[in-house]
Amino acid sequence: MPSLRERREDIPLLVEYFIDRYSRKVGKHFKNVEKRTLQYFIVSLPGNIRELQNVIERSVILCESDIFLIDESWLPLPLPATASEAPH
Repeated sequence: MPSLRERREDIPLLVEYFIDRYSRKVGKHFKNVEKRTLQYFIVSLPGNIRELQNVIERSVILCESDIFLIDESWLPLPLPATASEAPH
């Protein structure tokens, strides 16, 4: 089976699956995923599927809003800047 880095098109589906799986466990519901978070997983994912799973599980537990996001302090690389945050 190819590595996750070779199957980046599968990452959004995996992110959705893991968010759903862990949010059901803790009784939460997320309306959507923050764009920077999804972009990070697609472009800069440093690890394998287990690392993806672990970051999502931790984020589901700690996230206090109805928009799923990850905390940059848990990541080896910073989240990408959005257009509104980019220097002018």
